[in-house]
Amino acid sequence: MGGNSSFGYDCSGLVHSLFAAVGIALPRDAGDQLASGTRVALEARRAGDLLYFEKPDASGRPVVDHVGLYLGDDTLLHAPTNNARVERRRLSGSHYAEQLCAVRRHLD
Repeated sequence: MGGNSSFGYDCSGLVHSLFAAVGIALPRDAGDQLASGTRVALEARRAGDLLYFEKPDASGRPVVDHVGLYLGDDTLLHAPTNNARVERRRLSGSHYAEQLCAVRRHLD
């Protein structure tokens, strides 16, 4: 299981820790984080926004299961697995581009 410590991050733990470091309190889990901040159109995203991704659960219903920090220039910072690895990756051409479902803004 992932978390938000120096032993490892999951996606929402990473985002939670990054925002806490600059004095912004976010809920711990991605689903709860999705309910916070200001809604932004997918195409209006900018550096510092949180990107949310969904895929079908066992019943086929789409659920948000991933969050990352948009760095601008089509680049995402995220923890793709529940371990200490954090990566920067291009959004376009990835499965994340297909799963992008929401953008929230917490920074002015």
